[in-house]
Amino acid sequence: MAQMFVSLGSAGFGEPFIADVMVSDLEDLAGYDFTVFYNPDILAVTGTSLGNTAFDLNDNGDVSDDPVFIARAEVFNTIGEARYAVVLLGGLSVTPRTSASLLKLTFMVDSSASASDYPPSICTGSSSLISLIPGVGTIEVPHTSTCASFMPSPDVALRSVGCRADLGGLNTQAHGFTDGLFCRVVNNGAQAIEVRADFFWGTGSASSPTMTLQPGAAAELRSSITVPNNNDVFIITGTPVRLITLPDSSVLTIPGESDTFKIVVNVP
Repeated sequence: MAQMFVSLGSAGFGEPFIADVMVSDLEDLAGYDFTVFYNPDILAVTGTSLGNTAFDLNDNGDVSDDPVFIARAEVFNTIGEARYAVVLLGGLSVTPRTSASLLKLTFMVDSSASASDYPPSICTGSSSLISLIPGVGTIEVPHTSTCASFMPSPDVALRSVGCRADLGGLNTQAHGFTDGLFCRVVNNGAQAIEVRADFFWGTGSASSPTMTLQPGAAAELRSSITVPNNNDVFIITGTPVRLITLPDSSVLTIPGESDTFKIVVNVP
């Protein structure tokens, strides 16, 4: 079955980002009509352009010289909707590549938004994909639609050994019941960020203190786990997290990549 989905480009906090409405697994396309829905309290469309892969008959990266007719192009930022209806003229249709771009929308994020507004979703709804079948005419193609959600870039990445325990095999007679946890991270962004590491396991969680990382700087974010007095195996996931304090003093947490490790506890 054909699929419509939204692909989001990466962007730093406060920067514009691109939402690309895509289609895949479609054998024939002659036109489309869909509405993109988004939260107007946090997002606003500042620019649109047709995708250059679906109806680029000349394969030159530009649809302005192709027989494309835009029947409707509407953006309503007050209600969070953008509608586009596009058709190929002259009884033409195309077989899109594995995936093809239909529409690109440039969004800006409201700088006064609260952490509770994240992550805002961008969805296609009320959508029609039209095929042109010789001897039959136009038919509507069944398809599914998938949303996407925008978050600013975490800008914090794992480095070296990633996240680990000080002692992967914890002998409580030799070491006690507390084991150190750490994530080695680096700021791969262009500005200073606030970061911490969060650790989760089946019965609990722990976090490192928060610290500031300058661009390109590396650090080891540390916490610990105290184990019960019995033999056990703890599967722990460590995640570096970027924290952004927004104008209303709420804190937006943006997780980076995670790493999972284990501690085998031996109680003699």
